[in-house]
Amino acid sequence: MEENESAGTPTVLFDCVHNAGRSQMAAAWLEQPAGGRVRVLSGGSAPAAGVNPAAVAVMAEAGIDIAGRGSRTAGPTPASARPTWW
Repeated sequence: MEENESAGTPTVLFDCVHNAGRSQMAAAWLEQPAGGRVRVLSGGSAPAAGVNPAAVAVMAEAGIDIAGRGSRTAGPTPASARPTWW
């Protein structure tokens, strides 16, 4: 988690290789209870073409829609923007 200096809002990045399943699901699970109090990001080092349909189906069963999300690269992050790991 890092502190977003401009808004004082904590930021959490869920990072996995393809950003097509686990990180998308984790981000959605945090967004629900956080209610905007946390900036939630997800990305991957080698993003897939889209979100895994199985992940979309499982989250839909829980009442959470991740179908409209896209896989993104986490990309290189400048040292000043990197999260602080505990």
